[in-house]
Amino acid sequence: MWRTLAAVPLILKKGAAWYKGLSLASPKSTGTKLFSVCGHVQKPGNYEVTMGFPLKDLLYDLCGGIPPGRRSRRCIPGGSSVPILETARDDESCLLDYEGVVEKGSMLAPAVDRVR
Repeated sequence: MWRTLAAVPLILKKGAAWYKGLSLASPKSTGTKLFSVCGHVQKPGNYEVTMGFPLKDLLYDLCGGIPPGRRSRRCIPGGSSVPILETARDDESCLLDYEGVVEKGSMLAPAVDRVR
């Protein structure tokens, strides 16, 4: 809800079509989404990316990748109540939008909570 409220000024200024156009993949998942990333990444934090952003790019480009001596094994893309993604298998092609994460067997809800 807060993400939506924070986006309201820009949506009012630039228009709904502009915000919807930020999506990289599906026309059903539009705009941007906040992801909170923690665990075995170099730069944990909160990241706002466009819907359809590749999970691999979030973990390895924005979050700096996995620290030396660690490996990426699992990711919870939508909170503790959703199925866990096996990142070693799924991060190569998983798109962070509602359809992309469901296609990999999980759900997208509040955030990417933990990378292990």
